[in-house]
Amino acid sequence: MNTAVDGTLRLPAQGDTPSFDTWVVRLLVALSFCFSLLPPGLDFSRFEDAGEVSLATGSLAMQVQFGSLYLLGAWMVWRHRGWSLPRLQGMNPLPLALLAYCAVTLLWSPYPVVTLKKVIQFAGFMIVGMAIAPPVGGAHQLLRTLAGTLTALLVLSAVVVVVNPTLGIDRELGNAWRGAMSQKNTLGMIAAISLLLWLREALVGGWLPRGACVAAAVLSLGMLLMAKSSTSILVTVLGATVYLMLRRRYLTVRRPWWVLIFATAVLLGLGVHLFHTVTGRLPTWDDIAGSIGLIFNKQSDLTGRTAIWELVMLEVQRHPFFGIGYGSFWLGEGSPSQYIIDALYWIPLQAHNGYLDLLNELGVVGLLLAVGVFGWHAAQLGRLLSFDREDGALFSALFAILLVSNITESEMFRGTLFHTILFLYSSVIVSSRLVVARSSATAVEGRP
Repeated sequence: MNTAVDGTLRLPAQGDTPSFDTWVVRLLVALSFCFSLLPPGLDFSRFEDAGEVSLATGSLAMQVQFGSLYLLGAWMVWRHRGWSLPRLQGMNPLPLALLAYCAVTLLWSPYPVVTLKKVIQFAGFMIVGMAIAPPVGGAHQLLRTLAGTLTALLVLSAVVVVVNPTLGIDRELGNAWRGAMSQKNTLGMIAAISLLLWLREALVGGWLPRGACVAAAVLSLGMLLMAKSSTSILVTVLGATVYLMLRRRYLTVRRPWWVLIFATAVLLGLGVHLFHTVTGRLPTWDDIAGSIGLIFNKQSDLTGRTAIWELVMLEVQRHPFFGIGYGSFWLGEGSPSQYIIDALYWIPLQAHNGYLDLLNELGVVGLLLAVGVFGWHAAQLGRLLSFDREDGALFSALFAILLVSNITESEMFRGTLFHTILFLYSSVIVSSRLVVARSSATAVEGRP
């Protein structure tokens, strides 16, 4: 157990030999993201959104994969139960409140079994997050293991493209690469995050030779471009900008996240004022969507997304405050989303807006809880930045990417999806870093 002699929590030193616990943490991280990105049972013949479809039909492969992951995580939490309680007390309490509310929706969910599965997944990833977090996981285990895992998946995807181009290349979307992923946007997103992680390692050093980090970053960039995902390219620029801006203390600011939020609000206000000055009216949704569409190289309907949003809002109006039930709407033919299938003549599995899906499934209550989760996490990132600039900047960049990506794709609090896992793990780890810092500070103050 990584505790100091006096009983205070501490992080493993950088030169420490990897222990058994360290290898288990690395295994938990690698398997979490491999299971979320690769099809259940490694059945590459299925390129639909296998994770969500198989949950609705009770995929045995997924139950075995993630069930074993949750059990291993629970065993690690029990193994280090001496620090589990203080870290639980220092954790962001709002994800736990949101989890509890998701469980309450079982009472009115039209598919209570599916809702229960989603709740178990939510709880399972929170448990695994505690298992991999400091002090056992170390300060950088998540980030570095994730970088290695994503790079391995990018290499696998490149091999798939070469060996089986029919499988690895989407001919209908301009020969965009999707590799071993279900779609090109997924490949683009993991390439974007991999590029950001290797950028950090190249700048910080101390783990791998800088040349190896640069080579991995170049591979990530190449796969990002070949995926031809404009959204992923945009979030890459966004994430790199946030990281590079926050990693250096250009100004002495105690709460940099609040400064960023305030600056964003000011810029939005100036934009609205400028629009009103030029046109004599306030911007409409078409004006806003058209501007977003230009950024993503899409029409003002965001490739048909606005049509889905309008249809989903019809369902939201039926249960605006408490929602239809966690994870119980997008379940294919015969489910509550059938009227959308009939209107669109195809089967969507999400609203392509994570905030709208939260509103639909959990109502205003759930959406406000989710906003509280994000706000609390932002405040904790500000505190992390005060004593660990590099990690605070990197986690802030990942957070910005997740928030923006959730606008056009339903990614947050969505079962076993990559973004959901990454956010839950990040939230627990940042909270744990603060607990370790407080423990260390208390120990120093108590010394004679």
